Amino acid sequence: MLDVPMYFVYRDGRYIDAAGQSFRDFVAGKLPALPGERPTLSDWNDHLTTVFPEVAAAPHNPLSSGIRSVGIKLPLYGPSTRASNAGASIK
Repeated sequence: MLDVPMYFVYRDGRYIDAAGQSFRDFVAGKLPALPGERPTLSDWNDHLTTVFPEVAAAPHNPLSSGIRSVGIKLPLYGPSTRASNAGASIK
């Protein structure tokens, strides 16, 4: 997170452009727009709100949801999904 490029620093009710600068540079006091100034906890929080992962975690099993869309229902979890219990019935 320290090397993820920043967008801004919020100071005194205004946004200061920090595009492309790393938070690591900010920690070292090396931001051109705020030379010698160090980040606050609020700055860290602001930075974290601008970081987006390249891939989001899927909240479902894509294979079974694709099969469900054509009308076949498979359980995602449970005894019938285990290979050793493939022939067992659910009570």
